[in-house]
Amino acid sequence: MKGGPAWGCYGLTTYQTQKGIAVGGNYALPTFRGDSTGAIAAYTYDILGNWHPAKTPPAGYRSGICISADLSKDTLFNLFFGDSRNHCQSFYDAFSEQPADYFFKTHHRNHMPVAICTGTTGTDISFDGGKHWLPLSQERGFNACAWSCSQLILAGNLGKVQSLSLREISVKFRQLNPLSTSR
Repeated sequence: MKGGPAWGCYGLTTYQTQKGIAVGGNYALPTFRGDSTGAIAAYTYDILGNWHPAKTPPAGYRSGICISADLSKDTLFNLFFGDSRNHCQSFYDAFSEQPADYFFKTHHRNHMPVAICTGTTGTDISFDGGKHWLPLSQERGFNACAWSCSQLILAGNLGKVQSLSLREISVKFRQLNPLSTSR
């Protein structure tokens, strides 16, 4: 991750024993997404080994990162994308495949975790352990996040707290990542 004054890793989480996700950036440049000089998010499959920059970074500086327990892949797909004929351009731009292809052809496990990162300019979601991030909300003012069962808890300045169910998260996702039906 990029280093220097105001730059750095501000959030870190591990999961499934050896995997990890790091987020950060520059709080003085909160909309910077990374460039050839450095990344604002990274992931690993071996926390003691190599870390890789996110292929699709979050939408700016992020200070909070959390990952859910494994969730049913079918439930996630139905909540977020609804139907195998639905297309999501932002998902395609990040993953180079449509949601149905990723969820049912590429990703072969029946369960998968969902990662959330948040910061002063918004909140993002990852379905693949931090490799690709998609916008979830542009609401400002959150600095930290945690999962409690299937509820996402976001916390921020001046006592700001928000609790979202998986269904509420999917509604927010669709607002910024609209679906279209295939023809």
